[in-house]
Amino acid sequence: MSNSLSLRSYTSETHTHSHDFAQLVLPLRGQLELEIGGKSGIVNEATGAYIHSNTQHCFASGEDNLFLVVDFLNTSANWNCHHMPSFMQLNAPLKNYLAFAHSYLGSHSNPQTDSLLYQLLINLLTSELTTPDRCVIQVKLWIEQHLATPIDIGHLAKQCHISKSQLQRRFKQNTGFSVAQYCSTAVMPLATVILAWIILGEQLTVWQCVGMGLVLLSIVIYAKK
Repeated sequence: MSNSLSLRSYTSETHTHSHDFAQLVLPLRGQLELEIGGKSGIVNEATGAYIHSNTQHCFASGEDNLFLVVDFLNTSANWNCHHMPSFMQLNAPLKNYLAFAHSYLGSHSNPQTDSLLYQLLINLLTSELTTPDRCVIQVKLWIEQHLATPIDIGHLAKQCHISKSQLQRRFKQNTGFSVAQYCSTAVMPLATVILAWIILGEQLTVWQCVGMGLVLLSIVIYAKK
């Protein structure tokens, strides 16, 4: 079962439940009152919420609201979710990401691009939550500077003076992806923008291009950290 991203609105009626998967709620419009495991907060333009699996929560919203909700249904897709607080402040890259995700999901969607959108989100979240690892930073920099070069895990591990298995483990812990998966997230966003421009031409609005560019800029900024 794959993880899912969707746009959702909530009513003013208070609901209480729990589910066996974790969930991320990010603001697009309006606000959502939430109580997660006894801790109260509000999801608004500056704050998101993370609901751990099997945690009872109650929620209600006002009129004219919209949120990006991520259901983490695939428990094998492990990342540092145990570090996630119930409520988190949204930084500029995440806000830029949400602007683009809103535009994209509101007009069209397909599994391959949805998967890329999910990977970009996890990359932004893990970059914000994890302590930088020198080896991971070094590998990220190499990937950024050699996008057209095949990945040689053995060579990268040797440069970091650790084994291949250690490199893969540390990279996964810090980014949520294997080295190969991360390389794909570095290359595919650029390819997506180019392909969209070629296929859609004038149908791709300037605003949509700006949105894509903001997402790419966010990834580049965090890749350099």
